[in-house]
Parts: sequence; C-alpha cells; structure tokens
Amino acid sequence: MDKENGFLRSENEQIRAKQSRMERFLQAFSWSMDDLYRWARNPVGPPPDPHPLVDEYNRTGV
Repeated sequence: MDKENGFLRSENEQIRAKQSRMERFLQAFSWSMDDLYRWARNPVGPPPDPHPLVDEYNRTGV
C-alpha cells in the first residue's frame, strides 16, 4: 500500500509540475499576444519581442 501511495504521490507531483509549466506558458503567450495586438493598433517601431517562454517554445517546440 505504501509503495502504491508513493507512486501516486510521485505521479501527482509530475502532473502538477506540467500543469504549472503550462499555466506559465499560457500566461506568457497571453502577454505576448497583448503586446503584439497593442503594437498592431499603433505600429511605431519594430514589433515587440515575445516573452522568453514563448520564444523558447518557438525555437524548441517544447
């Protein structure tokens, strides 16, 4: 029983870490889209750089 509980606890921690990463990525994506939208409405200068998490995803796909 303890072995099963340890496995479930470990699996739960992995799921929470993935969920946390996904939430951070979605927030970063939202910020990047908001910056790009604001720039598109008033295109002065070059477009804004994406958030570092979005840039990492664009480069690696992960």
